Amino acid sequence: MIYINELMKKYLVDEKSKTQDLAKMIVSDTKIIYDCLVYDKEGEIDETRINFDRIIMMHGDRTGYEVACNEIRLEKEMLSKSQIISFLIELDREFATKFSKKVVIYIQELDDALELRFHSLRENEKLWLSDNLNGYDNPIVCYIT
Repeated sequence: MIYINELMKKYLVDEKSKTQDLAKMIVSDTKIIYDCLVYDKEGEIDETRINFDRIIMMHGDRTGYEVACNEIRLEKEMLSKSQIISFLIELDREFATKFSKKVVIYIQELDDALELRFHSLRENEKLWLSDNLNGYDNPIVCYIT
């Protein structure tokens, strides 16, 4: 049995609200460009001005393009280690609600920040990272629903 006082309830609600707000902010700044999820914080990307054939040639596929566009650095203070899983769940929920797409989300701990990347899940394309996450030097999580 668990007993929680009002201060702990408020603390837990505040922590969940923090991850929800961050997830909503990221998804609200993301749009669809050539069937790719693209983070566009400044709202400056214009699909009509993109040479998508060239982009695919540079990145290999849509997944490569998405991951290149969707590199978001988060200060470690923005998201504690204990909030990472909750944040992934919230971010996935926001993507599913807004875009009705399955999304692969990665968070990697770097020396000075957390790196967030994401891409659509496609049957005909590989994931961005190897299935063997132990082969990477940094702590990393890959979230797929």
